Amino acid sequence: MSDVARIISSDPGISAMLFKAARSPVFSSGRTLNSIEQVLMVIGIKQTYNIVQAISCPPAFLMQLASLSRHSGHAHRRWHNSQH
Repeated sequence: MSDVARIISSDPGISAMLFKAARSPVFSSGRTLNSIEQVLMVIGIKQTYNIVQAISCPPAFLMQLASLSRHSGHAHRRWHNSQH
């Protein structure tokens, strides 16, 4: 776990997001977290991986999702309007 903590600690943005998640009502047990190792113990490796994947999602991918969402809304409205 110390290798994972060292790697995560090298990115302040990811570290901050993991601290924020660990302090959330979902994970928090009321104790103070002072190190990334403690954060990893609270969140767990699998959830840490999921959170890091989510916050590391490339902006281009998010733009594509937004574009798809806009297009699907237009298609839905056209289909709905064609039914009336």
